[in-house]
Amino acid sequence: MRMVHFPFRLSITFALLLLFLQGCGTEDRESDSPETMRSPALSTDLTVNYSFDFRQQPQSISLPLDSTLREEFRRASHSYQYQGSRPPDGWRKEYYAMFLQAKGADRIHQQLLSELQGIAGGGDDLAEAIIAFVQGSISYDWQTFHNIDQSTIRYPYETLFDQTGVCADKTVLMAQLLRSAGYDVVFFVFERANHMALGLRVPAGMGDFRTDYAFVETTQPTPIGVIPDNYVGGIKLDRRPELIEFPEGGKTFEKMTAIKAEQKEWEKKYGKDYLFMSPDLRSLKEKMTVMQGELDELKKKMRGCRGTLPPAKFQECQALQQQQSQKVNEYNALVQRFNELGQAQTGPPA
Repeated sequence: MRMVHFPFRLSITFALLLLFLQGCGTEDRESDSPETMRSPALSTDLTVNYSFDFRQQPQSISLPLDSTLREEFRRASHSYQYQGSRPPDGWRKEYYAMFLQAKGADRIHQQLLSELQGIAGGGDDLAEAIIAFVQGSISYDWQTFHNIDQSTIRYPYETLFDQTGVCADKTVLMAQLLRSAGYDVVFFVFERANHMALGLRVPAGMGDFRTDYAFVETTQPTPIGVIPDNYVGGIKLDRRPELIEFPEGGKTFEKMTAIKAEQKEWEKKYGKDYLFMSPDLRSLKEKMTVMQGELDELKKKMRGCRGTLPPAKFQECQALQQQQSQKVNEYNALVQRFNELGQAQTGPPA
């Protein structure tokens, strides 16, 4: 019996893949199988607070979590076990299914869904809230990102407890919640970029990568179906990712048609970059666009303010000039703030 760790961490994928191809394995500590873990009535030895934006409005949720259960998930197997010199075909599906099918935290997952439903309502609005929650309230684990010796991903409960995770951790958590809400999801695996993202089933013709699934970036707030051009470090995603499907199936996210139309309107009005902006940057961009329109209108009105003017027209033009000067100062302040925030955003991490 061989056991291997195969997470998605920067600069480690290829080395671990080589271990697979060579038939090498790493020894794992003794651990409980997720299927045999207890399903207790959760104790509440701490309360974890989550903050995120949903439709550009700040939201917060508090969950009572159990550190003992967190420890049990930590001790559970995080490795894929196989016999022979190399893992069988389809091993990734079996590996990630282990995290999705683990028992013990169903109650807290349902409580979280109930909280999100209270914010967003039901149907596809709930799916949008789930995505916003994972994107926004679970920070990216930059410490693990830099620690290439870290070799295990987290169970969904671990990610909720830790309030942090890398792409695989956050994708697994989002998949768990969306599946609990009844949706059909897949994993997009980008081998060369060492990245994972979620795919959400959408109506025919609305999917990405020639599939029936819309791309959902999990590492930071990004609209459904929008694929970033670049990631931190200039990484680009492979346009033909591996698709990991799960047999249970589920609902289609029907709202995707309306979302695509909305995104086209945003791009037309604010530019393509608007789709990748944080809520703060979007708000500033919207204000800048409105103010630019107001400045254009003032400019038109001042076309008659040239040459020798009668007293009444002169006073009118002076008032217009004062308005313009004030608007320009306000606009420049917005631009400065926008640039300051934008410098800190170099793209989503891989």
